[in-house]
Amino acid sequence: IGRKMLRFFGNRPSLRKVQHLELNRSRHEWVRPETKKDWKDQRDHQQSKTEKDGWMRYLNSVSNSDEYPAVRRLEAKIAKTGPMPGDQLLLNGAFLGAYTKMLARDDAIRKFEEIKAVVEPTAQAWSRLIDCDLRCGFLSDAVFRLQEMTQKDHQPTGHLWNSFLEFFQSQNNLDDAFEFFKAASQLNHKPDGIVWLKLMHAYRNVGKGDDQIKTFMSTFKLDNQVSIQDWNYLLNSMGKSGRIYDMLDGFEIMKSSGAKPDSIMYSTLISNAANHGYLKEALVFVNEAMENKLMTPEVWRGCIVNIGRIAPAEGLSLFRKLQAEETRIPTKTWNAILSVVKNSQLENQVEILLGLFQEMKLSETPTDHYTWSAVLSGLEKSGKFQELQSFFEEIKNRVTSCEPWNVMLKTLKSTDVDGMMSMYREMRSRGISGDDFTWTIILSGLRDAKRGEELVAFYKSEIGTRHVASDVLRTYTGAKITLGIQDDT
Repeated sequence: IGRKMLRFFGNRPSLRKVQHLELNRSRHEWVRPETKKDWKDQRDHQQSKTEKDGWMRYLNSVSNSDEYPAVRRLEAKIAKTGPMPGDQLLLNGAFLGAYTKMLARDDAIRKFEEIKAVVEPTAQAWSRLIDCDLRCGFLSDAVFRLQEMTQKDHQPTGHLWNSFLEFFQSQNNLDDAFEFFKAASQLNHKPDGIVWLKLMHAYRNVGKGDDQIKTFMSTFKLDNQVSIQDWNYLLNSMGKSGRIYDMLDGFEIMKSSGAKPDSIMYSTLISNAANHGYLKEALVFVNEAMENKLMTPEVWRGCIVNIGRIAPAEGLSLFRKLQAEETRIPTKTWNAILSVVKNSQLENQVEILLGLFQEMKLSETPTDHYTWSAVLSGLEKSGKFQELQSFFEEIKNRVTSCEPWNVMLKTLKSTDVDGMMSMYREMRSRGISGDDFTWTIILSGLRDAKRGEELVAFYKSEIGTRHVASDVLRTYTGAKITLGIQDDT
């Protein structure tokens, strides 16, 4: 049997022998280790690596103190068997993380000292132990370790500063928090601006008056510590989470600190206020931005879109103000107001939409497929099919996307299915691919016309195994049920 297998495999290593071979990467060939001792060392190293990976995964997954006995047993087992050289440091770091998460402070300090005896602990190791001190209520030890950490030129993370702030908040003592952060600013690595903003917001939440907050800011000269990017980050996070009144308070605090808002901040304030229905506040911010000459084209477009979504008349009014101030309005801004009017319920909606398009043409602003889609939708809603057809013929040779074609397909779906299919074939002949909305229109049109065989053939040839939206699949399945089609698609 052995001779037959050798003839079969030739010089290739068998599955059993490959365990005792190692790859010589410089020569790209398999070589045999010298002695049985080398084989044993390789086997022991592989086994140790597998065990170490399993231990690391377990220690990183520890989340509560119920697993403390199991972690201690694992540590005793490793100490008894002894890890491979070089693995002990990694395992100590993993044990440190597990003990800090379980608030086993004494064990965490022991592991930290074991690491410190070999190498300089990383910033992550320092932060974990300091965080454990704070959560266990040992503020003085945490402050001492923070000083030592910064002397070793390690940068405290934002999470660590937040841990200190949360500790002071749990003690209901923000004045001590202020004194601590004021002293921490003398360290090699100062707290970042976000921490100071959170501390100010905590002052406001516990009922501190504006005079006290101003004193707080002037004492520390907060405007030198917090950049406008920090303010933008804080106010945007408040606005996105729906805390609009907190965002407004933060904005007033920022202005009283001497910081000056920029166009990005006004865009943030306007969009968040409008998206949560605070129209009055959003318009106030628009007026302030206009007075401060901070209405860039991007801010104008955001105002028109966000405010026009909840109040189309106000969005249109903003666009008229923009026209009064600017002689050249970008295409994207024109498209924004056309989209607002198209999706609104304004009286004389179609007339306003077509009038805006004529103004756009007179201003010699370039148009694109978003512009044409909005105008086509307006003509379709008004029932002006001749104007719709003539306008589409005018722009057809410039269209490179399927959106304007979709409007025409939707118009023909209920009146002329043959014309719809002819237009789809023309679109495809021009090298324009359809999208989910295109296929939904075609499938629903063939379903309403009761063309079952053509519907199945269209699905197989045009859609097939594509990843499409659920609306397409739902339309196709419903059409097959309605028409009583049974096939393998």
